[in-house]
Amino acid sequence: MLLPLAPMTPHRPVRPMWACQCCTLAWPCPQAKQDLVAEFEGRLTYVVYYMSAQLIRYEADLAERDELPDPKAGYRRFINWARSLVAAAKVA
Repeated sequence: MLLPLAPMTPHRPVRPMWACQCCTLAWPCPQAKQDLVAEFEGRLTYVVYYMSAQLIRYEADLAERDELPDPKAGYRRFINWARSLVAAAKVA
């Protein structure tokens, strides 16, 4: 299965800090989330795949800085919001 490419939005993460390059909020910022939903319209499951890959990169960046990731916080930040979209779409 092919994974989706990087989103077509200026709201991208600046690594290794994982802040948005546009608004400097923690990425994914609210605008990045909206942009991802718009880009993957009709294929919201791909948002979960994409965000899973980003979570792995985020945790790798933490490891390079000798920081331990908080699995619950990472899940909430990268995955939970996307899974909620998929679940809501299935109900609708």
